[in-house]
Amino acid sequence: MVTNGYISSEACEMVFKDIKAVNIDLKAFTDETYVKYTGGNLKYVLDTIKWCVDHNIHTEITTLVIPGVNDDPETITKECQWILRHCGENTAFHINAFHPDHKMKDYPRTSRSSLVQARDIAIDCGLKYVYIGNYPGFDNNTYCPVCGEMIIERDLFNIDGTASHKHELPIIWSVS
Repeated sequence: MVTNGYISSEACEMVFKDIKAVNIDLKAFTDETYVKYTGGNLKYVLDTIKWCVDHNIHTEITTLVIPGVNDDPETITKECQWILRHCGENTAFHINAFHPDHKMKDYPRTSRSSLVQARDIAIDCGLKYVYIGNYPGFDNNTYCPVCGEMIIERDLFNIDGTASHKHELPIIWSVS
């Protein structure tokens, strides 16, 4: 399931019934930004993320990095520290590039250097599975954090992986 995570705690039980994996868009990491750009409240999204983790739903987080909105290194650091503390080091964190569109045509595209900086912050904070999306030329393969072996190879729209590896990894190979 892919969601913005703006779900009341009372509704989580029903919404996530029979869901094995979720990717939640964490659009920013300050209340001010959430209110200004989404009309929502950061707390409810964080609560949903924690609920999913607490209920053993494979949880991945995606942040769209928008220049001048949510690309401040200090804020990204706080976000990554929160993910590490509440979700764990094995949480997949997707950092996506912004492209001007719809109501935000007056904002610039996310630069490669801004994406690299966000990825480096996430890794320095201790997250093991960090991926960059919406921007070509990045290595988004999954490597074993223990031995460095490539486990999942991603090439544009093709994905190839091996479930037989000597180290146990937090990867869902099939949903039954």
